[in-house]
Amino acid sequence: MFKNTLKSNKYFNFIYRRILYPNLSQPEKDIYYLRELNFDYSLDIGANVGTYSIELSKISKKVIAFEPIKTIFKHTKEYLPKNVFLNNFALGNCTKKQKIFTPLQKNSNIEYALSSIKNKPKHFVSETVIIKKFDSIFKKKNILDKIDFVKIDTEGYEYEIILGMKNFLIKNNPIFLIEIEKKHNKKFKKFFSLMKNLGYKVCIFDNKNKFLKNLDFKFLLNKKLNSNFNKKFGNNFWFIKY
Repeated sequence: MFKNTLKSNKYFNFIYRRILYPNLSQPEKDIYYLRELNFDYSLDIGANVGTYSIELSKISKKVIAFEPIKTIFKHTKEYLPKNVFLNNFALGNCTKKQKIFTPLQKNSNIEYALSSIKNKPKHFVSETVIIKKFDSIFKKKNILDKIDFVKIDTEGYEYEIILGMKNFLIKNNPIFLIEIEKKHNKKFKKFFSLMKNLGYKVCIFDNKNKFLKNLDFKFLLNKKLNSNFNKKFGNNFWFIKY
């Protein structure tokens, strides 16, 4: 009854996310920029509770989303808009099964938003998830040619995902919005180097002036780049070919 009541409430998504994530911050600034855009097909890789999937559904004809954790997948799919298609597997550079780790807090709260295949916290719960390679499962040209936008939030697994999309990216130029935290990503510089080699420019959203600001790849690949990087530039990076 509680679930049905929430689903009929226009604030269902907000309430549901607060139950799962009591410390969840306000919507990320990049969402406001997204609302100015329009896409044919969008991908939401690491959909979690569907914050971006819901926003993308308003500006895309179709959203293809991916959430490997069964608990989150089961609940999230119940309230997503009809043009969002949620898949219960992760994307990577090969097809396999692998454990995903979710931090367990001292008060026994499970931090699903920080679940990671790459990073194993001190206290955690885990489950085995299915990983599939994008290039192996998406082969129809009439679908691939319609993908305009890709959002990735996978707590350090971004490099493997892009490697698994290389064939697609050779012929297509979607816009990327990717969360990248230096502390989570041991392949931080390799990832930026890969995106550069694929022909992308990297940008961040300038919240003050409300536009995308270019960053220099030379700076991002600097060996002296320290842990304060994300404090200065945030966690979300846009990648655009132009």
